Amino acid sequence: MDDNCPYYSLYTKTYYINVYEAGTHGCAPLAVFPVIENQVENVYPNPTENYVNIEYKTEHQLLSIELYDLIGQKVATEKGAYGNPFQYDINKYKAGVYFLRLHFDNGEQTVRVEKLAD
Repeated sequence: MDDNCPYYSLYTKTYYINVYEAGTHGCAPLAVFPVIENQVENVYPNPTENYVNIEYKTEHQLLSIELYDLIGQKVATEKGAYGNPFQYDINKYKAGVYFLRLHFDNGEQTVRVEKLAD
């Protein structure tokens, strides 16, 4: 990994998921997702064909969800009240790897989800 592309910042304790374009070299990420630690407790079933259940710590409120594809393009955004656990439907999307960016009242966490072919 390039020294100019930190995947962990010691000072802020922020982790990053870097998504790079296939075939590129050096530090040119298509998307960088900062995440908080240990907010999401469980994501299941994963991989899935239709939906994933997401359980998170109850002391914080989930405010919105963004879905990104593997190359970092935003596919969907949802805002609203979410139960715990809640079910996120990915049935209408193509098979592949996605990242769910969960916006909580204390920060954000990104989880990887794999959508299988129907």
